Amino acid sequence: MAFFSKTRIKAAELMEQAVTFLYKKYNQTAHVFTSASPFGQLLTVIANMAELIFTYISHTAEELNIKTAQNIESIYGLARLAGHDAYRGGSAYGMMALKLNTSTNLIEGNYLVLNNFTKFSIPETGCTYFLNLNSDYIRLNVSNKSFINVNYIQGIPETQSFISDGTPLQSFNPIVKKMTDNDNVAVTVNGKVWKKVDSLYDMPAGNNNSDDSECFMVKSSINVGLTIFFGNGDFGKIPPAGSKIDVTYITTEGAAGNATSSNLTYNFEDSGYDEMGNEVNLNDVLNVETISPPMLGSDYENPEFTKLIAPKASKSFVLATPENYVSYLSKYNQYSYIYAYNTKDDADLYDDNVTYLKIIPNIKNKLSNSQDYFELPTSEFILDENEKEAIISALDNSGRMLINSEVEIINPTVKKFVINVIIRYFEDIDKDSMKTNIRSILSKYFLNINRN
Repeated sequence: MAFFSKTRIKAAELMEQAVTFLYKKYNQTAHVFTSASPFGQLLTVIANMAELIFTYISHTAEELNIKTAQNIESIYGLARLAGHDAYRGGSAYGMMALKLNTSTNLIEGNYLVLNNFTKFSIPETGCTYFLNLNSDYIRLNVSNKSFINVNYIQGIPETQSFISDGTPLQSFNPIVKKMTDNDNVAVTVNGKVWKKVDSLYDMPAGNNNSDDSECFMVKSSINVGLTIFFGNGDFGKIPPAGSKIDVTYITTEGAAGNATSSNLTYNFEDSGYDEMGNEVNLNDVLNVETISPPMLGSDYENPEFTKLIAPKASKSFVLATPENYVSYLSKYNQYSYIYAYNTKDDADLYDDNVTYLKIIPNIKNKLSNSQDYFELPTSEFILDENEKEAIISALDNSGRMLINSEVEIINPTVKKFVINVIIRYFEDIDKDSMKTNIRSILSKYFLNINRN
């Protein structure tokens, strides 16, 4: 192989060198030694195989760098090595108010029972939701005509079961073909609920038979599914061999479950039960009002976004810096601009524990088919109180905020300006069509701006 030049590594160049060597070595002319000759055909096959090998090596090298990787599996895998767990998606959350209507003759007895996980649909979004109660059921008394507030979640709860083999650090991969809610995953071992933690180091020693050591972790699989991990005995308890492990998660439609209006219709798919155990059609006996429409639903993480956000992710799973807040809130992918900052560099120590957030909604999600950027009212560019409360609640419930930290959401300052468009046109052009095209182009441009 000494006749190969190390400076020429392309397959075509190596093929050329090999042919030149054979001409000189065996004194064969080009008329005798050609690609049609037996040895020439072998050489062509070998050269093609070498080209495929070079392509594979080049592609493998690209996939080892998160900035150049193209396969979603490579991007998510490299992000997880960097400490970032790719977001699997999120269900929309809302609240409704319920009370019995005047058709109490459809109910036998003194009350109506509503079970947890009762399913219903909202035609305005085309998605399925379920009641998220703090108990197995609630009772609506016939004599009580007051509304009660009930939380609900978009999606469908599903459960898959596994059997423990008793080994340390065992993992299980539920087969999921849809997006799953990133934060709502429950695990039971032989019917007993275990606690979800963020890392192995959050698991107490599992050799003292304490309930505190009954923990599990949830990580995103490279195929957008989820993986459940248990402890090794020193960190976290190992499920005994033969134990039945049930993993419950929520399949979700993500951002499609969000509603921008409170004028919603609720169609219950499951029945309620009266005091005598009779099934009752909930659509016939319930009055429903919207307290807060479903919001904060989001799709799974875009791989291109993963490339950008992975270096900013908190390696300690806490919201300690403004960059951590940007990373955490960006996963909801329903905001066009998120900016977080603090004032630790000024002389005032009073607000050093406050992180200020400036957030602009993704107004593309608020446009109807007949609207463009210029028809949106100014209020759509600013978070309303329900949206702010949902963000604060999501941060509080994440368990990642420091004890003494606070968050304040600041409304952006809305400024208006004028663009002068100077054009040259032919006399026979349709001026109305020209104006419509200009407006459409400018509308698309402004809708896609995400800078400060």
